[in-house]
Amino acid sequence: MLSPALNPQNRRDHFAKEIGLKYGNKYYTSISSGSMDDYMNDNPDPIVRGSAGPSYKIERNCLVFIGRMMVGVVSITSDWGSVRLKEKGTNELLNVRWDTQYPTKDCFSFHPSLTFAYRVSRRITFNLDLDSWFYKADITYKETTRNALSGNVTTNQYRYSHFMSDLSAAMGIMIIFK
Repeated sequence: MLSPALNPQNRRDHFAKEIGLKYGNKYYTSISSGSMDDYMNDNPDPIVRGSAGPSYKIERNCLVFIGRMMVGVVSITSDWGSVRLKEKGTNELLNVRWDTQYPTKDCFSFHPSLTFAYRVSRRITFNLDLDSWFYKADITYKETTRNALSGNVTTNQYRYSHFMSDLSAAMGIMIIFK
């Protein structure tokens, strides 16, 4: 239901859209989720990364090439979500909640990256960085549905297991202090 890769604002909108598609024809909905709380509190990015590994640097006249092959961890923050459903034309009231056992899931990652630079002077270079991250997100959500009138409770589990890849590019100026 809640994609871990989206920023909090987009996750909130995506969650509301999915609830509307799934329940909107039959029920009136009242939605809340952890991604809404994240967005309102300006919490940081839901994905935190860290890696370590060897790098190799080649310098030829004004050109610099730095290659890295790193391994690390990607921590994905998963959110809870809930919705109150009131069936149209009846008094049936359902409370549905989606939750994970752990709010943060750590995933092993492979992180190759390249830096290309052009040395303008002894201490200043213009650079282009290419970073990629490869990891598998494996998160299990538990769906609990409680009927407010009868008290009946049903639970289902959904597994979000996808191979993820991210690519980023950046340009900048390096100032060398040596």
